Amino acid sequence: MSWFVGVPFESSREDALRVISKRLEKEGSRVFPVDLPPLRIGTLDSLLALSDELSRHESMMEMVVGKVFRNLVDVSSISEEPEITLPDGTTMPASAYVTRFKWDAAQFSTGKPLPELTKQLVENVTKIDEEMRLKLADFMSVRGALSNIVRKESGTLMVRNLQGVVKPEDFIHTEYLTTVLVVVPKYMYKDWHATYETLGGIEYVAPRSTKLLEEDAEFGLFRVVVLKKVADDYCNACRENRFNVRDYQVGGEDEGSSGNQKEHLEAEMEKMTGSLSRFCMTSFSIAFTSLMHLKAVRLFTEAILRYGLPPKFVACIVVPARKKEMKTIESIGQITLSLQGKMVKKAIVTEEMGDIFGPSGAVDMLPFIFLKVNQTWK
Repeated sequence: MSWFVGVPFESSREDALRVISKRLEKEGSRVFPVDLPPLRIGTLDSLLALSDELSRHESMMEMVVGKVFRNLVDVSSISEEPEITLPDGTTMPASAYVTRFKWDAAQFSTGKPLPELTKQLVENVTKIDEEMRLKLADFMSVRGALSNIVRKESGTLMVRNLQGVVKPEDFIHTEYLTTVLVVVPKYMYKDWHATYETLGGIEYVAPRSTKLLEEDAEFGLFRVVVLKKVADDYCNACRENRFNVRDYQVGGEDEGSSGNQKEHLEAEMEKMTGSLSRFCMTSFSIAFTSLMHLKAVRLFTEAILRYGLPPKFVACIVVPARKKEMKTIESIGQITLSLQGKMVKKAIVTEEMGDIFGPSGAVDMLPFIFLKVNQTWK
C-alpha cells in the first residue's frame, strides 16, 4: 500500500520534508519525496472544473490499469509484479516506480495548460482500453473455439467428436436407408435393446440393426438403420424416451476437418497469446505511468485550491508501516497542523471518519492531500 500525499508548510520545503520523514520513519513508515514541477495553473474557474473531473478520470484509469494487469496474468501467467519502462528505455518493478516517481517532462510537457495535460493522460488510457477490448474479443473467440474442439475430443459421447469412432461400414446411407446414431446411458442398455425396433410405434426400423460402436464411462454409442422417410420421427421418438440422438454425416465436418481446424487454432492461439501478452506488458507501463502523472496533477490541483498561491506544499509517496495505517494518517495530520503553526489538540483521524481506504482514493476531511496508489499486483 502506498499513498500520494501533499502537505502544506509555512517555513521551507526542506524543513517540512525533514519533519515529515523523521516522524514517520520513526514510526516504521517510509517517505519518498516527489519533486513536482511548476504546472500551468490557469484560472480559478478552470481549476475548480478540473478538480471535479480528475476524480472521475482517476477511477476510470485505475479500472483500466487493473483490467490490463488481470489480462496479463490470464494470458502469460506471470508470477512477479509487472515492470515499468522508463524514458531512457530501462525498466523497473512497478512498486519501485511508485516510490521513485519523477515527472516525465519529455512526454508530458509542463508548458501545457492543466486541462490539456489531463486530456493527454486520459486519452493514453482510453486508447489502451479500446484496443485491449478488440484484441481480447478476438483472443477469446479463438480460445473458445479451441476449447470447444478439445471438449468434444475429451468429453463424453454426448459431445465428443465422432471422427474415428464411426467407421464407414457401420454407417449405412443409401437411397432409401439411413443410419441414426444414439447415445444411451449404460443403465438403459436393456431398455434400448428391448424397445429400439418399436419406439414411438414407428415401422420400417431394420430388425437387429442396432450395434454398439463405442463406450465411455457413462454412455454407449449405438447405431440403428431406418428408412429415410421415418428418420426424423424416429429421432423424436428416441428423445422422448430419453435416448440422445447425435447428428452425423459421412463426409461432413466430423470426417476430417476437425483435426485440421484444431491445428490451425492451436497455432493461432500461440501467436495471439504472445501478441496479447506483449500488448498487455507495454500497455500496463503506459497506463500506470499515465495514472501516476494524473494523480500528480490531481494532488497539485487540490493543493492550489486548498492552500492557495504561491504553491507552498511538499509532495511525497508514503508507504505506511504494516497495520499502522490509521496511526500514520493521524501523524501526517498532526505534522500538517504543526507545520502551519496550529495547535494540535486532538487526534486528526478516527475510525468513525469513514472508509479512508475505500475506492475513492481521497479524503477531503483531512488537513493534507491524500491519494491512494492502488497496487493491484500485490
